[in-house]
Amino acid sequence: MVWETKQAEKSETSQDLSAGALSLTLTPSRDAFVHLAAIHFSGNVSQTVTVKLTSPTGANYVFEIKSTTLSSADDFVYEPNKPLLVPSGWTLTLASTNSGTPAITAYASIVYQGR
Repeated sequence: MVWETKQAEKSETSQDLSAGALSLTLTPSRDAFVHLAAIHFSGNVSQTVTVKLTSPTGANYVFEIKSTTLSSADDFVYEPNKPLLVPSGWTLTLASTNSGTPAITAYASIVYQGR
């Protein structure tokens, strides 16, 4: 599939990790293809970052796409080999823990293309 950058959409948020964990969700109203999910931290962290896909069917239908424990890192990037389909009504969640983190801010972005 070929796509132009003008067709890209994004969902973004930031979170001070001393105040709570980061969670960014994408629940498209129409099918979407995720090209990138990334977090930049304002300083080095040792946290667990996850990317999960959840069906609207219920809590038993949560699929962990990627989980990584960062160690003294300031970036996490999930870039699938081919765009990841997130069907209409499903939820893609990009999350980071905040255990033992001083005042560090996490900046998260999901870049996708609607169908």
